[in-house]
Amino acid sequence: ENKAHRCHYSSQTSHLSQPNHTHLFAMNSSSSILDFNAAAPMAIYAPGMNYDYARDAMSVAAVAGNDQSTDGMTESAHARLAQAVRLNNVAAEAMRVETDGGDSTSSSSSSSSSSSNNVSVPPPAEAFRALHRALESLDGISSMMAIAAPTAIASASSPMACYPALPKLAQHDDMNNEFFMDIDAVMTVNDMDTTNKHTDKPTIRDGSDKDNKDKDGDSYDEGMTTHSYPLRLKTAEAVSSFSVVRSTVLCNLGLAHVRSGDDASAADCFYRALETATGSSTTGSTCTPVATTHAEPDQDSSNSDLTGAGATIVGIYHNLGHIQYRAERFGDALAAYTEILRMLPYDFSLDAAAAHNCIGVLHFHMAKPDTDAALAHYSRSLDIRRSILGDQHQDVATTLNNIGRVHYMTSDYEAALGVYRRALAVRRTLLGETDLDVAATVYNAGQTLHQLGRLEEAMELYDDFLRIARACLGADHRDISVMLKCVAQIYHEKGQHDRAHQVYEESLRIAREALGPNHAEVASTLNKIGNLHYERGDFDAALDVYSKGLDVERAVLEPDHPNIVVTLTNIGQIYQHRGDHQQAVRMYHDALEIQRRTLGLEHSSVTATLSSIGLVTYQMGNYALALDVYQEVLR
Repeated sequence: ENKAHRCHYSSQTSHLSQPNHTHLFAMNSSSSILDFNAAAPMAIYAPGMNYDYARDAMSVAAVAGNDQSTDGMTESAHARLAQAVRLNNVAAEAMRVETDGGDSTSSSSSSSSSSSNNVSVPPPAEAFRALHRALESLDGISSMMAIAAPTAIASASSPMACYPALPKLAQHDDMNNEFFMDIDAVMTVNDMDTTNKHTDKPTIRDGSDKDNKDKDGDSYDEGMTTHSYPLRLKTAEAVSSFSVVRSTVLCNLGLAHVRSGDDASAADCFYRALETATGSSTTGSTCTPVATTHAEPDQDSSNSDLTGAGATIVGIYHNLGHIQYRAERFGDALAAYTEILRMLPYDFSLDAAAAHNCIGVLHFHMAKPDTDAALAHYSRSLDIRRSILGDQHQDVATTLNNIGRVHYMTSDYEAALGVYRRALAVRRTLLGETDLDVAATVYNAGQTLHQLGRLEEAMELYDDFLRIARACLGADHRDISVMLKCVAQIYHEKGQHDRAHQVYEESLRIAREALGPNHAEVASTLNKIGNLHYERGDFDAALDVYSKGLDVERAVLEPDHPNIVVTLTNIGQIYQHRGDHQQAVRMYHDALEIQRRTLGLEHSSVTATLSSIGLVTYQMGNYALALDVYQEVLR
């Protein structure tokens, strides 16, 4: 649990303690929760749930009367709306209890980037059942409206016909679905590391690991999970607006699907929520459009004191953007967050700061990162957050950490280190020494010190990360494998080869257990072990390890991926050292074909590979062919 990120609401009542009974009341088989002509008390209960909201669900009883219209709705429709509100709140409470470790008594608000961990906590089945029943109740209202208000709806083919068409998000052809792979490719067997990019976490996000990416990708806070907490409704305010209730229920159902890993269903719910939220008011209060935001400029719109008013258009767009980001559809995600900035009534507001931060994250992660745009949006977010929240706030630390990543990507390591230290100081003050977001910044700062050659300081931070991550994630988590590889690399660089080999092997073992035998992280570690064997002069061992790595790369990467070129080149050099010139030329030629297809004929890497081919050809005594190759290099 991440206490600094929690978002709760007040409760003065005690908790039920019957963990073996999920349904306290069974409904008569002939009854329906939509039958308001007969009393049918029911409750949906999850262990640890606040009793107030379970009791609310039981309080719905028969609604007698002559169905007189009130504000365009019959009494039965009002009852159904109240039922939907109560069911929504039961589900929201169950999801919050599951996320927050059973503590639902705090009244403190979350930051706008409130704990990214909550999106990976599976919701209880009771939440799904309550939300689906709430939608059934709302569908019943739509049917009633079709009879009671024929001039507005009866002619429509759908109960949602009073709403305009769903706005289409802009397509960006230059923003494809590729995701930068954070793998330590080594361009020669003597180079240690050429990567200039790391993420907010050591977790590899490479498109080849769809099963693990989403769950681990949300373990660390980039500020992308704004509005990810379930929404409750204050019955007195919400019961008069069908649009608010329906869009809120759909948002919560979308969040439940996100937590279950079903992003496709989640996206469908969020798009339906947006369609409802942006509807016209032609049928009176029942179709009142949802508010853009409930927050003033200096208020966090995901604050629990505000979310009782239900869904907002800003919140729906945030969730749509997050879903698109998780699916690596960065163009669509960018359109969603840009739309938030367009619609906000205040430019200098916490809502705007959150959107700027998210846009910065997207520019950072695109296949061709736009570091200038990322830094500009991060800086705008930071200015707003500092002005409103002060320096000692989790959202400020998150943006600082993101800015450090941009400096690291552009090889401005001194600037990156300075920003990371400021972010780390804030996170440690607010979150303590055992939080995963503290670990993320520790990792980033450690990598930066490593790049600066300050190995002892880097090792201290790597050890600190391992202490936190092992406690939070377990000893055999993928991130432990990545960090151990970094530790081994330091031993490698210091010439402590035996110790380096021992730690590399432990990293490889964990990577295979956590990710399977065919994964880019496994290939990366094999590459490092091959380098170590090569430097020790054990060419047979190096060749064996490189060959295994090449098999993994060909299984999980695109055929023309640059890491395959790296491994082919390394194998070619070993054959060259062993005097197996034919095999060396074959490896170099395979690497050259990929380089020509991906880099063009005049790239420096192409000329370097041609030079290697020319040298091996010369060593074979084929001087005429060697001359031709060298002349091609000169051209």
